[in-house]
Amino acid sequence: MNSINFWQKHNTKIIIVFLIGCLIWAGWLLFQNYLKPTYELGQFLPPNYQISFEFKDDRFSFPKLQQQKILKNPGLNKIYQTAQNQLSNEMQKLPSEAVALLKRSDHLIVFWQDNKNYGLIVELKDQKSAKLAEQNNFGLWQKNLFKKQILLLASNQQILDQMLAQKISPSTPAYLSLTIAPWLQINLNQAFFNEPKPTGILNALQTALLPLKNNPNNNYQLTLDSSAYALVASLKPTLPQISQNDKNLNDYFNFLPEKLDLLFGLTDLTSIPAELENNHNFNKIWQQLDARLWAVGQTSLSNLLKNAHPPLLIGWSAENWTIITTIDNQELAKSSITSYLGQFKPKEATKILPDGTKAVELLADGSKISWQEVLQSSGWRQIMPKNSITTPGLGMAIKDKILVVSNKINDYQPKTFKLNCSITFTSQPGPLISNLFWLKTSLSWLKLAQDLQNFSNITAFTSTSGEINLCLGLK
Repeated sequence: MNSINFWQKHNTKIIIVFLIGCLIWAGWLLFQNYLKPTYELGQFLPPNYQISFEFKDDRFSFPKLQQQKILKNPGLNKIYQTAQNQLSNEMQKLPSEAVALLKRSDHLIVFWQDNKNYGLIVELKDQKSAKLAEQNNFGLWQKNLFKKQILLLASNQQILDQMLAQKISPSTPAYLSLTIAPWLQINLNQAFFNEPKPTGILNALQTALLPLKNNPNNNYQLTLDSSAYALVASLKPTLPQISQNDKNLNDYFNFLPEKLDLLFGLTDLTSIPAELENNHNFNKIWQQLDARLWAVGQTSLSNLLKNAHPPLLIGWSAENWTIITTIDNQELAKSSITSYLGQFKPKEATKILPDGTKAVELLADGSKISWQEVLQSSGWRQIMPKNSITTPGLGMAIKDKILVVSNKINDYQPKTFKLNCSITFTSQPGPLISNLFWLKTSLSWLKLAQDLQNFSNITAFTSTSGEINLCLGLK
């Protein structure tokens, strides 16, 4: 009875106190999870580091299903196991409590100044992690606990002092937001190439990225992200390059056939000889492409590019091939087709042999090739040789300033080509593509290295700003 009377007398006050308590609790949660001053891990990097790896293993950036999909790939699993073994060897040098703390974190940066000097920056998840970091030692590592949020570890005191000497300012979001960052980000400085790295991941990475050494005035950032169907790597220069070549491929993607097995595009043909000389993998694939185009149409890719005007897109599908380029190449295309078809209508020429005997030589006769032009309702002008029995679909199509050359020009239906790698190229605003290589690894006549065959398709392209992107389709 007394309880009822007490409630009736003080119920308003009790409800107000309860609501105030809920608001205080909600405010505390809001502050801890959203409005509490936080710090970017990259702020602690010393100024003279050579390379850093920032890894983010949370359910937004790197879901478990994506991890499982990636590790099913034999090539990627091999890299993962190598890195895992090296990490395990380092972990064994630490006390078990320290290992447990590091495994609790899903956001960290590891960096190197050189082979012997390195550090680790760890974002602590909660107060429990901060307490563990404060209580435990980390073997030979020098330690500092910053604001009970960031754990700083260094191989020596000098590096730790450099980390703490950086300009570090808190960042407080003004509103609730969610940012999904790439799960791996690598910052690379040119000093990384100054001395050979010991065997292991650093050595392999130094070898793979060695071409970047040719641009000594630039540093790079490499991000690695993924979807359920692809692994995407993006390499961006710290200082975007100012390209002397104003051409790009974007305006030409809308004219490609719907189905392709291989596609490559170029805007700077003068760089090919140097690439063929310095890049073994590119040289190997180029020779196969050149041989294939010769087998299909008796056209030398290397000779064609010596006289062509860029940009140039070349694609294959089964036994079909298509070239998308500028109308400036119309006469070159017509001359090449005429020379090819002239082989099937040769003329006889008498030749005197060294012993004085006469012989008859058959020469390609382009004068026998005549052309016909048909204007399609779509606005395309189809230009084809008359009565070509050997290659009935060979010819050209022209619209505005676009020239299409194909061995199936009579069936040509342009569409926006979509790459099966979470990337679609159109003429809409976006990165201006300067070079492109895309292929289905199932293409039977193209002999690829075993590691590349572990992916369903491969996309590589560069932008006019110097950015390099690689997309690997997961099977």
